[in-house]
Amino acid sequence: MILTLNVADLTAQSPAERLAACAALRARLAELRETLGIRFPVYLVVTKMDLLPGFSEYFRTLTSHLRAQIWGFTLPYSRRRKAGDPQALHAAWRA
Repeated sequence: MILTLNVADLTAQSPAERLAACAALRARLAELRETLGIRFPVYLVVTKMDLLPGFSEYFRTLTSHLRAQIWGFTLPYSRRRKAGDPQALHAAWRA
């Protein structure tokens, strides 16, 4: 499953609106897992990052090699870890 979220939409929403949208997405994903009877990977792609203030300036400082790299990280699947574990997300973000 590939989910795409537009960063402009995310930044325009209030924190309560973002939480509600995330809850709705989680519910739909749970519905799909239940309907299909399988656990599947979910890839989140945040689009329009270049619209964030400072992005272009930061991107210009990178070498061509770094600009060509995929930006992202993977949160490994674990039956012991609760889905959406904020500590795992924070650790991956800082790595």
